[in-house]
Amino acid sequence: MHPNMGKYETASKLVHQIWADYTDICEYVSLDEGFLDVTDSADRFGGAKAISHEIKRRTREEIGLTCSVGVGYSMMAAKLASEEKKPDGFFEILTPADLQALILDRSVRVIYGVGPKTAEELKRLGITTVRQICENPLGVEALLGSHGKQIVKLAQGIDRRRVTVYTEAKSIGTEQTFQQDTMDFDYLKYILFLDAQKLSADIQQRGVYAQTVTLKITYGDMKQITRSKTGDATAQAADIYETAAALLDKIEKRPIRLIGISLSGLTPNIQLSLFDPDKKRKQDRLRETMLKLQAKYGDKEKDCT
Repeated sequence: MHPNMGKYETASKLVHQIWADYTDICEYVSLDEGFLDVTDSADRFGGAKAISHEIKRRTREEIGLTCSVGVGYSMMAAKLASEEKKPDGFFEILTPADLQALILDRSVRVIYGVGPKTAEELKRLGITTVRQICENPLGVEALLGSHGKQIVKLAQGIDRRRVTVYTEAKSIGTEQTFQQDTMDFDYLKYILFLDAQKLSADIQQRGVYAQTVTLKITYGDMKQITRSKTGDATAQAADIYETAAALLDKIEKRPIRLIGISLSGLTPNIQLSLFDPDKKRKQDRLRETMLKLQAKYGDKEKDCT
């Protein structure tokens, strides 16, 4: 089905408002997912289980949607519990022993941080299940280093991560330094497009939106400049790219050594004016332009460091 981001983000904002009634320690993972730490507030509402059922009830009655809720002693336990009885489910994992009993014979992919690449590496050790991680912890650690140690701890039910409250002051960015100065502004826009994709994925993973896009330039003589534009909050690569590209069009045209984008004014709040009727047409036009640039410059990305 074609997505309707305006509706998704409206619903997301309403759900976040419900969560905020039970704790101010919320970590948004995406539009439709998040962690709530109710350690200090649970007693006021009859316990974590009661809060879960109340969130499910209010989400259905006030927004018209179903949701699955998991209660856990840790972030990983809560995440797995939320997935156990989908759709519209509820599940609890209250101790490390409960978690291990649930996942021991499941694929290693159930462990937080084990993606396709890591799973393939573990498979070379003959490890495909959580039980096999627990049976060969030294092998996992030797293969994957500090990442392996974390995987072993999670397989044992040990997860000391804490719910991280969103901090508005944060900003994120990425930049590319060229091995040789360039005045190819079409190529520079291609690099901006790649950077915009990376930043879009990052802030969508965090469940936040950026209000300010800043273009950073270092010329061949090492003079640095920045240009910024603040507007409606967005998490879309197309919006980030078009803003940065427009800023690039306005700068002095001379050899460039470094180019980058940073996003600031990060906010979990949603401004619906972003989602105008021309959004799909604009994204289609952008995709067509970028395919042409990719065909022309795709092999030149290695010229950046």
